[in-house]
Amino acid sequence: VRRAIAALAAIAPLHNPVAAEVIAAARAALPAVPHAAAFDSAFHATLPKEAYLYALPYEWYSEWGYRRYGFHGLSVAWSVERAATLLARDDLGVVVAHLGAGCSVSAVWQGRSVSTSMGMTPLEGLVMATRAGSIDSGLLLAAQRDHGLDVSALEDVLEHRSGLFALSGRTADMRELVALA
Repeated sequence: VRRAIAALAAIAPLHNPVAAEVIAAARAALPAVPHAAAFDSAFHATLPKEAYLYALPYEWYSEWGYRRYGFHGLSVAWSVERAATLLARDDLGVVVAHLGAGCSVSAVWQGRSVSTSMGMTPLEGLVMATRAGSIDSGLLLAAQRDHGLDVSALEDVLEHRSGLFALSGRTADMRELVALA
């Protein structure tokens, strides 16, 4: 499981490497204790095909596995279950906004994910602390073509130097931004 999590680091580079390290440390510290992994994207396994397919060549999905996976599923599942309990209903159609350093919006119908703003990676969707969210893919091609940015440089910008950090020019911390405002 650790190897699989590490192998998927390209999909979630801010999370998977750290998760693999934490699992290794926990197993070393507590070798006799059973360990389990909960995957944030599992909640979105119910996405219908029209919600997870991109408008790209079908082989990119069928052969490469490129599709919308969605993230923040643990938070979304808890929110939906809590709303159902508070309202004493299990037939809810809700929109859940997960807002923090990472942000997403998910549509849930009767406990099943039917749409989500995050895609194959957590980069897609809403503006986040250090991630731009959805942007014109042509802009990335232009930056690569016109300014010689390679994949590593683009990844650094998209993961660490965009979003609220880029918009403010100072910080990605919402508390600081509110204080500055």
